[in-house]
Amino acid sequence: MLLLAADTLPDIGFSGIAEVAALAVIVPLAVHFVRRLPLPSAVLEIVAGIILGPSVLGWIEVDLPIYVLSLLGLSILLFLGGLEIDLATLRGPIARMVGGGFIASLALALLFGLGLQGIGVVRDGALIAIILASTSLGIVLPMIKDAGYDRTPYGQLALAAASVGEFVPVLLLSVFFSSATPAVASHLVMLGLFTVFSLAVFATLGQARRMHRIGPFTRELQDTSAQIGIRAMFALLAILGAVALRLGFSGILGTFVAGAIVRQVDRDATILNERERTKLNAIGYGIFVPFFWITTGLQFDLDALLETPVALLRVPIFLGGLLLARGLPALLYVRLVGTRQAVSLGLLQATSLSFIVVAAQLGQTLGLIVSATSAALITAALISALVFPVLALAVAPVPAEAGQPAQAEAG
Repeated sequence: MLLLAADTLPDIGFSGIAEVAALAVIVPLAVHFVRRLPLPSAVLEIVAGIILGPSVLGWIEVDLPIYVLSLLGLSILLFLGGLEIDLATLRGPIARMVGGGFIASLALALLFGLGLQGIGVVRDGALIAIILASTSLGIVLPMIKDAGYDRTPYGQLALAAASVGEFVPVLLLSVFFSSATPAVASHLVMLGLFTVFSLAVFATLGQARRMHRIGPFTRELQDTSAQIGIRAMFALLAILGAVALRLGFSGILGTFVAGAIVRQVDRDATILNERERTKLNAIGYGIFVPFFWITTGLQFDLDALLETPVALLRVPIFLGGLLLARGLPALLYVRLVGTRQAVSLGLLQATSLSFIVVAAQLGQTLGLIVSATSAALITAALISALVFPVLALAVAPVPAEAGQPAQAEAG
């Protein structure tokens, strides 16, 4: 029946998928063999897309299948980002310090964005402010853990700040820039409805888990062909994404919240255990997420960026904006961790990639960001992801427990 129905579909080729899939294999292999280059794979995937896309060689173009897989990649990437949000770290003195720092970030970013709007560099200063107030938790988290900082005050500050810098901009973008003509009051009402729906989902899953109905059930089916745990998480992702869209928001809000709900319901990792997490990462980072990064490169408008010196000048301007908005407020942490680690935290907070890519594309779709500005924002994000984490770990002293076996930490 499916083959018969396919006759009514538009002519869809498979070659584009094959080309992007092959590129997704080649890039991490290149990163592995060139060990002297501590480059995030996502950055090289975007760069590879730029080189092989219409901007340079023109070998690969975005077609419908690539676009759909890219959209799924973005959804899963945000879901995985939501899984990293640990509300337990957003309490007490660290939470107050991080909250104050983020408020300062928003204020500085808003002044910076409105200033750029005033001199005609950007069209919408408020959107630029939200973009520059973001941090990529997906880049900061593995670096903190790999360096052995995750159980230190420095690491807790870094993870809490990155969590806030990931979640709040997604929320602000959804409320204020879900459409070309945002009605903030209406969006706040819709946000209230979405919050009620999300809390209902959270309460239902939590109650089922407390009654021991989820754990045994999923354990029976998670390693069969049903793969019930993975299917359930994908269904939750899709449902919340669809509800967010239906209420007038971008789907990124729903997919991100879906991950956060799973994290809070399953705090002891009974359902999303190491085995299930491995499966989820394999599906996300192994198949769909690379399509999002490579497609970002394929859609990158290099000509617009290089068209005039003024357009190219936006790159260091936005990079400076990230350092100002997210880096400078880290000085509030000096009393807790000292000057060197506060500077290091500032560099980590100024590291942003995924949110900037998403917000720049959304702004361009809404007509609030021109192509050259979008390209400059993405270029600044690439540089921040390449340079700032390396500098941050170079500035911060390595803790005594770094590099010790994991069992020593547990003891």
